[in-house]
Amino acid sequence: GDKTLALLAETVQGVSANKGTAARHGGDVFAVICKNSNLRDITRFTTGILRTFRNLNMEPIIGPNDLAMTVSVGVCIRPPGAAFAVSDGIETAFTRMLSAREAGGDQMSEGADG
Repeated sequence: GDKTLALLAETVQGVSANKGTAARHGGDVFAVICKNSNLRDITRFTTGILRTFRNLNMEPIIGPNDLAMTVSVGVCIRPPGAAFAVSDGIETAFTRMLSAREAGGDQMSEGADG
């Protein structure tokens, strides 16, 4: 558990470098806040995150098994010039992440914001 979580945190931090600020939101949930990004930028970034996690070798940590790790991503984009609390954006992204997780994971969920 702890070793897996540490690897996940390290991976999120690595793929987030120069893209945004990464932080653990709680449990196995991480948030990345990206400035000056549009949906195309975020989709490209998210695709990279999904690819990176798919290619992680978890065997040294959890041993050989049939477990599959998936990543679910929720996206919230603040419209330019809109008054928008970061906490509201994180909550919206979290709700969308749960939707992606419930749909089977290994995907991104986004929608119109503002």
